[in-house]
Parts: sequence; C-alpha cells; structure tokens
Amino acid sequence: MIEYILGQAAVAVFAITGVLGAIRKDRDILGLVVLGVITAIGGGTLRDTILNTSVFWVQDFNYILVSIIASVLIFFLLKISKINEARYRMLLYFDALGVAYFCIQAFEKTINLGYSYPVALIMAMITGMGGGVMRDVLTGRPNLLITKELYASPALLGILLYILLKLNLPDSHIPSITAISFIFLFRSLAVYFHLQMPSWLVNKRENDQ
Repeated sequence: MIEYILGQAAVAVFAITGVLGAIRKDRDILGLVVLGVITAIGGGTLRDTILNTSVFWVQDFNYILVSIIASVLIFFLLKISKINEARYRMLLYFDALGVAYFCIQAFEKTINLGYSYPVALIMAMITGMGGGVMRDVLTGRPNLLITKELYASPALLGILLYILLKLNLPDSHIPSITAISFIFLFRSLAVYFHLQMPSWLVNKRENDQ
C-alpha cells in the first residue's frame, strides 16, 4: 500500500513539473493538463512498451486521474499565487523527486519481470527521464538531459548504489530508500549550487567543420 501511494505521489509530482515547465501567457488549461499527463506517464509508458508488458496506467487508471488532478490544482495555484517568479527552480526540485522515485521503482519492476541488471538500469533511466524529456521537447525548453547540468549523473549513480546495496541487503527496504534519497539530494544540491559536469567531460567546440 505504501509503495502504491508513493507511486501515485510520484506521478502527481511529474504532472506538476509538466505544468510548471509549460506555463506561458495565454496557454489554456486543457493544453497544460495534457502536458502534465504526458510528463507524468511518458517514461513509464515507454518502459512498459519496450518490455512488452501491460502499460501501468492501462491496468490502473488512477494514475491518469491523479496526474489530471495534480495538473489542474497547480494551474489554479499558479494563477492565484506569486510563485511564478520561482517556477523554474520549483520545476527542477520537483523533477528531482520524480526522477529519484521512478528510477528505483522501474529498476525493481524490470528485475521482477526477470530481466538482467543492465536491462533494468536502462529501463530505470528511461522511466525516470522519459517524461521530462518529452516535457522539454513539447514545451521548447532546453533539454536537461543534453545540457552540462548534473541531471542524468545523479540518477545513474543512485541506481548503481541501489544495486550495490541490494546485493548485500536483498530482503531490505534500505537499498530503495537510500538510493531514492541519494538521487534526490544529489540532484537538489546540483540545482542549488549550480553544479555542472567538469570541463574535461564537456565538448566545448562550437562548430564541427
């Protein structure tokens, strides 16, 4: 039950990032809700399609309902509050929380379906970041995945930490709790302190002739 509630909360969080990333002057509520829903379920839908398993929201339509409710609520909250000025920073923190939970949840689901750890790692990355990538593409925002920001790195390191802990504590909830906390805190610190990839890992050439 706790895991189910956390899953619904993570969907709501990602739906909120979809609206926060898409809000613009004169953009209507229907379009924003659609973007919120796509952001919330996009990564998991792609994962389940690749794994040829039942798509999670088809099995339980509550995920769609939660994403719609969250999108509508944040839309009206933005209209009546002053949080627009800090909207982008809010988006990044919410996104970090959603990525953290979805990555580990997807890894566990893929392993339970009988796939190997490398496959589970790839599915975790797709699930955690797929919705955010779709959001950025649809809204014309700079895609966090291909910027110098520490976006994918915290997720990757968190998943590797999860694997290490799971091998030593196979029947404990400690690996998942620790890995989710690690990803969220690492990404949040990167946002707060504007941390980026070290220069020696960045291609600085402006044009390839």
